[in-house]
Amino acid sequence: LYSEGADFVYSDCGGGTFGVIEAAVEAGLYSAGDAMDHSSYAPGNHLIDTVISFEGGAYDICSMYANGTLDGQPHYANYANGGIGTTKNKDFAANCADAELAASMEEYWAIIEDLEAKILSGEVVVESDSTNNWF
Repeated sequence: LYSEGADFVYSDCGGGTFGVIEAAVEAGLYSAGDAMDHSSYAPGNHLIDTVISFEGGAYDICSMYANGTLDGQPHYANYANGGIGTTKNKDFAANCADAELAASMEEYWAIIEDLEAKILSGEVVVESDSTNNWF
């Protein structure tokens, strides 16, 4: 993807993320990943990761069961229960070779944090589609 013109690749493929990170470093470009903080592997190339945790969703379901409110409907991990979030590479700016991009990172992190706050407050609603059968 980098050799075909991509500047940034997001990987959602578990261990394959390490290959994307390696390719980003070799190309002098940027990556993002999933499920864990990968920033230490490429502090000047890897910007952000999604966070996925099933603990909050499992706790919510167990609480509903214990309280007699479990309704048999799908329930999801989300920002509110800590099941979804991001890990931002706060060391990226100090390690990034692109001075212009590095100088903009605080602004970008603020935009992401503002969006996350809007998701938590309900101002921005992320739709769930439990009927998606693409996999």
